[in-house]
Amino acid sequence: MVTKAAIATGTLPKDGTAHDWSVDASWGTPDCGIFFSSYADDVTNPRDGFQLYMGLDDGTTSYSVTGLSGDNLETTETDRFNQANALNAGGSLKWDAAYAADKVTMSLTAGTTSIERRGFSLLLTGVTNQAAGVVNLGTGTSPLGVTTGFKPDLVFFICDGTPSGTSAVHNIWSFGVAHNSSADVVSMGCLAFASRDGVGTADIDHIVRSDAVASQHLWSGTTWYCTAESFATGASDNFTLTPSASASSDRVWYLAIELADPDDAYVGIIDSHTVAENKAYTGVGFTPDVVLLAGSTNTALGTGAGTGAMFVGGADGTRELGVSCRDEEAAGTSNASSYADTSNLVHCEFDDATQDAIASLSSLDSDGFTLNFSDASASARKWLAVCVGDSTAAGGLGIPIAAYHYNHNVGANL
Repeated sequence: MVTKAAIATGTLPKDGTAHDWSVDASWGTPDCGIFFSSYADDVTNPRDGFQLYMGLDDGTTSYSVTGLSGDNLETTETDRFNQANALNAGGSLKWDAAYAADKVTMSLTAGTTSIERRGFSLLLTGVTNQAAGVVNLGTGTSPLGVTTGFKPDLVFFICDGTPSGTSAVHNIWSFGVAHNSSADVVSMGCLAFASRDGVGTADIDHIVRSDAVASQHLWSGTTWYCTAESFATGASDNFTLTPSASASSDRVWYLAIELADPDDAYVGIIDSHTVAENKAYTGVGFTPDVVLLAGSTNTALGTGAGTGAMFVGGADGTRELGVSCRDEEAAGTSNASSYADTSNLVHCEFDDATQDAIASLSSLDSDGFTLNFSDASASARKWLAVCVGDSTAAGGLGIPIAAYHYNHNVGANL
C-alpha cells in the first residue's frame, strides 16, 4: 500500500442535485479529504463578500469552519461558523461528502442557496489510519494529550476561536498543518486571519507562523497559538497540543492521518517569488502528487499584516484551483470579495483588489515543485506549503505541465 493524493475540483450544489468532484480513473476511493471553497461561482467571479469555507472529513466524521465578511456596508458585518458532521457550512447551509471510486460526491443537506460555490479538495487514499476530532484547549499552557488510536504522520487543523456554539461575531479563523517524519522531526505552520465586526472602518490583521498549527490572531495581535508535539504510538496521547497562553477554552478541529510511510508528506514555509518567471522549490524529499499552498501578504513570520488578503490553493498536475478572499482595511464602507481561480493555485489580491501574486503549478519535480509566476509580488511573502506523495518511489517526474494549462485556458485539443 502506498500513499496517493489528488486534487478534486467542482462546485457545491445549490439544490438536491449531487455534484461529483472526480480525479483520475483507477486512482482509488478516497480515505479522507480536506475541503476549501469560497463564495464565488462560475457566473459571478469575483463575487462581493468574503466567504471562506474549510472542512475536514475522515470518511465517517467531518468538521467545518467558515469565515464571512459582508460587502458595501457602512459598518462591517463579520461572522464565523463551525459545524460537526457537515462540510463547508455557512449559517444554515450544510453539505455532505461521500467517497466512491475516483471521486467525492458533494450534496446539499440543509438550507437553500442560489449559488453553486466553486471549491476543491485534497483527497488521500492508501493511508493506514485516519481520524477527525476536536480538542478544547482549556485555559492553561500545559501540553494536552490527543488520542487518535495511532501515531499520526500528518495532521490538518482548523479553528474559529470559539469555546462553544456554532456561530459567533467576527471573521476569525486559522488553518494549520503538522508533519512528523520517520525521524520524529516535527514541522508545522499555520495561517490565521481576523476581521472585526461592527466598526466604521474595517479592523483586520493576519499572520503566518512556522511554530504553530492553530492560532487566534486578532486585529490587536495574537492572543494565543498552539504547537503540535510528542507524536507517539499507543492507546492514548498520540500527540500533544500546547497553547502559548490561555485559549479561553477555544476549540481546534483536526484530521489526523497515518500515511503509508511517515515521510510521504512535507510541511514548510516558502517565500513567494518577486519576478514573473518560473521558480523551483526544493527540499520536499520526493516527487509530490499534490501541492497545497496557503498564505497572504505577510513578509515575515510571526508578524501581523493588515492587508485583508488571503488565499489557499491546490494542484496535482491535472487539476488546479486557487480560492482567495479579501476584506479591505480602513474602508468607509466595507469592501470584500471572494474569487475562485481555475487556472492558478495562487491568486492573492490586496484588500483594494489590486493583484499581489498569481502563480500556477509548472511541474512536479523529484525533490519538490516549480511554480510559474505570471504576476509576482513586490516583496517575498511567507506561504505555508504542504506536499503529499509516495516517498518510497524511485526517481521523479520533472514533467512540465504547460500543455495542461494551455488546454485548460485556451481550449486547445492537445
